[in-house]
Amino acid sequence: MKKNTAYTIGLLLNFSAITTSCKKKDNCEAGTGGELTVVAYLKHHGRIIPNQPGHPDTVWVKFNTQNAPGSGVSNYDKLFVGEEGEDHVHLSGLKCGDYYFYGAV
Repeated sequence: MKKNTAYTIGLLLNFSAITTSCKKKDNCEAGTGGELTVVAYLKHHGRIIPNQPGHPDTVWVKFNTQNAPGSGVSNYDKLFVGEEGEDHVHLSGLKCGDYYFYGAV
């Protein structure tokens, strides 16, 4: 009986050590105020679509998700607008975390 009890206690201690060491250590909360930059190239059928004068590319961003938040752009947390003449949009000042991007030209 003592052998089974000691074995069970040993398994529980090992299991608790494994589960506590596997917890996510960094708190990545998506949002603004960070130092990360994503450079987004908007493509259609594999071709990059450059910004047009008076009609720049736009990327809407939803924080803390990898899924579309819905069909309306008001469901997104932030938008980034490309600069005229560039073929990409800079999404600057982001923190680490999960994001969903939606681009339009």
